[in-house]
Amino acid sequence: MNTCLDCPSLITKEKAASHFGVSDAEVGDYVFCSRFGQVLGDQDGVRQGLAERFGQTCPSHGESVPAVAPKDPKMGFFMPRPDLLKPTANQKPSSCESCIKYDKSAEACAATGMLVFSSKAAATAAACSFGEAGLPYAAADVKLPAWSTTPVALSATSLAASSTPTSTSAPTAPSAPKPKKSLIILEPVNYNSDAKVMPDHANKGIQAWRRVTSPKGKDHFLPIFRTDFFTEDMQERIPKSGADYGDPSLFIDHDNILVEFAVQSYTKDLNLALIGEAGSGKTEGARYLAWMLNMPFARITYSEDTDPDEVLGFHHFGEHEVVDASGNVTTATGTYLKKGELPSWWQTMCVLLSDEPNIAREAIVQSYRSMNDSSRTLVVYGEKFLRHDYCFHIMAMNPHWDFRNIGAKPMASADSRRLSFHFVTPPNDDQIKQILTRAVRTLDGAEIDPGVLKAIIAAGKDLRVMAKDGRLPDTWTTSQEVKVARLVEDFGLEGAYRRAYFNYIDPETTKTAMQLIASQIPAGVDWS
Repeated sequence: MNTCLDCPSLITKEKAASHFGVSDAEVGDYVFCSRFGQVLGDQDGVRQGLAERFGQTCPSHGESVPAVAPKDPKMGFFMPRPDLLKPTANQKPSSCESCIKYDKSAEACAATGMLVFSSKAAATAAACSFGEAGLPYAAADVKLPAWSTTPVALSATSLAASSTPTSTSAPTAPSAPKPKKSLIILEPVNYNSDAKVMPDHANKGIQAWRRVTSPKGKDHFLPIFRTDFFTEDMQERIPKSGADYGDPSLFIDHDNILVEFAVQSYTKDLNLALIGEAGSGKTEGARYLAWMLNMPFARITYSEDTDPDEVLGFHHFGEHEVVDASGNVTTATGTYLKKGELPSWWQTMCVLLSDEPNIAREAIVQSYRSMNDSSRTLVVYGEKFLRHDYCFHIMAMNPHWDFRNIGAKPMASADSRRLSFHFVTPPNDDQIKQILTRAVRTLDGAEIDPGVLKAIIAAGKDLRVMAKDGRLPDTWTTSQEVKVARLVEDFGLEGAYRRAYFNYIDPETTKTAMQLIASQIPAGVDWS
């Protein structure tokens, strides 16, 4: 889902005055879209409803700040009043600030919801067909309703400013570490509900509903849970923005995994399996889903050597709890099944990812066959475990037909017919540009050179062909390109590629790849 929050065209008040050619006082504490002039928030933060509304329909989402500001910026921040959008035959005001439809408290037009700059108020009024001279709205204590009542807080840090040496004769002191958080973070827990939360849902920990629309235009509503509804141990498993590893706020849902989950997993209770190349975003997509729902994330990773006892459990002799049909708990001594990871998470409120289960041993595959049928009951060595109502299970698998995915096996028809599938396609050029730009800006506080970005995208096409033809021993994915984009400012383009991957493989293949990469460097430019 596109949102203004992850678009490079978003600018804060520090840059807005010079960009729009107005005074600092007029800009105030607002946050703007530099391309269209849209006001998206104030000193309290970006208004998420507005950012999502414009981001989903913006034709220029992901583009950088334009060199020239818009001639007729639409400074909307508040809900327009259609009842006021009527031409009037009464006297026109000489300025917006002397119009009865001007909201002085909001410094905006009550009719259109547009912010009014003082220096442009007279020109705006002259071009307006429904302005009417009179006492502004503020005098009657009427205020404009905002698009969203919950702001998304701005990070306390801004992009790292480049330092200027004070002396050319001595080295400067090391600069402070660059910020590792997004400039602006859209936190799911701050989301304004798209539907009323009924008491029975609130009692289950749901604090809001997020509307997700399918390709055919049907709306589905995903829950967002309260953090304090979970135990402290489970709260630690909820993915966090700004995390050093697996930061979900960096994930760009280029292949609409959220929509697939909303329709297939949540609404229709199908068993969703994500199929795609290594590095295409399957695992991070599942982590992103847990972040969006504000739920604990659990991941079980399989290999050919995974011990079934570790995953499923094993019989053990000793003291254990016994729960009868009425839910009463007693203690008994004897042989019992000590639950492994799978049955434990299966009965827990979480987003559960099974990573590469088609590589696992037959005993594990048989258990998955039981849990994926309509009863939602996992059978382990004869014992049954019913799935928690809010355990959302997803499977992720590399394509078994690709010879590079060693150990990946096709499933039996008894297994495949129990699943629904979504193939995670690689991102397109525009999406790769957005992913790399966001990663470098957020993780390193830097801006990637547009020419370098273009070269990485072009070289990536050649490297993907090499991988497809078998001339690379591994697939070439966007996750590799993120490393290149982050390393290029310190090691140059070729050095970044070597450190990201090509120092690992054989010299002859590396030589061929380096020639392809070097061919993307413009003549006369030193990126080596």
